Amino acid sequence: MKTICFIENRGKTVLWQQVANHLCSMGYRVCWIVQNHLYSTKSKNQEVAVIPYPKKSHLSKPSESLKWRLRSDRGNRFFGNGDLHYNYYAAKIKTALEDFKPDMVIGESTLFHELLAIHACREKKIPYFHPCATRYPSDRFNLFLGDTQEVAFSSADVWSAPKIEEYIKAFLGGATIPTYMKPVRLSRRAIIFLASLKSIWAYLRGERYNTPSAYVKISLSWRLRQNKERWGRMAKQICPGSRSILYPLQMQPEANLDVWGEPWSNQLENLHALLKATPEDVIIAVKANPKAKYELSQELLTFAEYHSRIFLLPLKTGMDEARMSTCGTITATGTVGLEALLGLGRCLSLGHPVVAKYAPEFNTESFTAGARTLLENPSLGVGDHSTASVLLSRIVFDSHRGLINEPVWDNRCISRENVAAIARTLDRAFAVLAT
Repeated sequence: MKTICFIENRGKTVLWQQVANHLCSMGYRVCWIVQNHLYSTKSKNQEVAVIPYPKKSHLSKPSESLKWRLRSDRGNRFFGNGDLHYNYYAAKIKTALEDFKPDMVIGESTLFHELLAIHACREKKIPYFHPCATRYPSDRFNLFLGDTQEVAFSSADVWSAPKIEEYIKAFLGGATIPTYMKPVRLSRRAIIFLASLKSIWAYLRGERYNTPSAYVKISLSWRLRQNKERWGRMAKQICPGSRSILYPLQMQPEANLDVWGEPWSNQLENLHALLKATPEDVIIAVKANPKAKYELSQELLTFAEYHSRIFLLPLKTGMDEARMSTCGTITATGTVGLEALLGLGRCLSLGHPVVAKYAPEFNTESFTAGARTLLENPSLGVGDHSTASVLLSRIVFDSHRGLINEPVWDNRCISRENVAAIARTLDRAFAVLAT
């Protein structure tokens, strides 16, 4: 019997439970590895390994190599949850995989237990697939290998030229944006609030490693509010005619930057590199993320206060305005890099495999090289209809139809049609593995 194992991922587990049920109806044996007990599956026909929360006697200092593999763990990096639980969970996940003997594992690369599962699967040569929503076009997803952006299995879908033309027109007209950028409807805010209360309840029940305590969460929120106020007092507009490069801050914690963009996930170091690479007359314009979190730090603000060439743009500055006031943008894994290929603004990217492979003129190897290119070669990094068509065609070819999300954010993801589409893709991926 074909065996598939799912790794619990908090709110998104609701979607995967529906997909798992569908796969069971297709003849699959389904197993689960659960770290957060509040999100454990209740299905009788599915095997579940709920990892007990560790006692103090279970905690031990991890090896340097294990700490390195989990260097993007948000619980340790941002919430101060430490690393003494790594050895315990690594052993429990390894045991669960040995017991289940799955042919394929489905999970994300966000939380510490998922990163441990990826490492264990690599050691045991078990395919670990990460279904990840595409940014453009929406309502599609990639099937990535482990914690990489390497496409494990392509749909080979092809859009007609008129359909591509229609999408490009809609994009440039502002009629289409990534799902995660869409404003939250008022009717869903109460549901999202209740979901946040579930996280607090999970912490009280013993989940201390992916979830911050209420005290830490409140402290971080208070500090963020203080930092935003300080940013507002420091904000400066760019004078017309100034030479300037735009650096849009990316929200952290976020796997997009913390895992895929790991060599450049320290955004303060990125700003250091940009300052060092540019002449004294060049401004580094920093735009805050609309959903700013812990990347907007006291250290970053102090750095900007000390260096006069760092301009913090007013918090209400939109991306279009920021683009127009600078000579170009540089990003590591940011959506703005894809938008440039689609014909919106000018940008060089790091950490976008699809850009590096199919539009290398939009790729750069470092912030130092990228800054120099933006200043010295104004023709690079500017997209048009041709680059937009290449990018869209490639993303559509590599991705699959289906919406990957948490139901609290978009309940379309658990519609019967969407669940069936995702299940069919995983079934096809299994067939490819078997060949």
